[in-house]
Amino acid sequence: QINRLAYFTASSAEKTPIVSTAWGSDVLLMPKKNIIYKNICRYVLRKSKYITADAGIMINAMNDIFPSKTKYVHLQYGINPVQPSNKEHIIYSNRLHKKLYNIEDIIVDFDAFFKKHTGWELHIAGSGTETAQLKELSKKLNSGKKISFLGWLNEEENRKEYAKASIYASIPSSDGVSVSLLESMSANCIPVVSDLPANKEWIEDGINGVIKKENTNPFEEALKLNLENCFSINQKKIRDNAEKNKTTEIFFNLYCKAINE
Repeated sequence: QINRLAYFTASSAEKTPIVSTAWGSDVLLMPKKNIIYKNICRYVLRKSKYITADAGIMINAMNDIFPSKTKYVHLQYGINPVQPSNKEHIIYSNRLHKKLYNIEDIIVDFDAFFKKHTGWELHIAGSGTETAQLKELSKKLNSGKKISFLGWLNEEENRKEYAKASIYASIPSSDGVSVSLLESMSANCIPVVSDLPANKEWIEDGINGVIKKENTNPFEEALKLNLENCFSINQKKIRDNAEKNKTTEIFFNLYCKAINE
């Protein structure tokens, strides 16, 4: 990741080729905070042989900081697809409980959605600095008894939640292409995502997911989708661009290229 650790690694690896990977906020937000963070980012970009990113917006941001025609590679981490099971009336969220990820907004939207759809549940995995605050908010809402905080799940537990959830919610203020979004798409969840360029590379609003907008409830919008069409599009996108067996081979070839050059 393009952060302070990468800076010290790059400083000590004079003769070793470095392949770095942009995660999102490290190139989209941090360099805008002050000149020190921007210079750290620029240094890592300059010293790295290649830098991978899973979204075009991150490559554009890196080119603005350190222009290059050869360094930046648009490449997904890759996922192991999740096999869908019998879908239940569950909305699933598994991003960190930090301000960046807007879990509070998901809870508020669910509470409004719950007034008409009392058979639905909201499952919130993960943890973070805002966990206690989020739990306290949930207790005050009419839907509170249908909101479950699952804590930090292992891989098997996480995949089971994807498999049975009908809707997946991830609405951070800034992000690259999240692995969790791709996993949810493979599991035939309806993705509800924030209005970010990286998300729009995968989700077309009202077609294969929902882009959250002001003055509309994204979960209500999710129920309007043509599910057969949505799932067909998402399965093809994952199959063609995000399966780990394919992306791992590309990463391996990139490492070999960096060494051989």
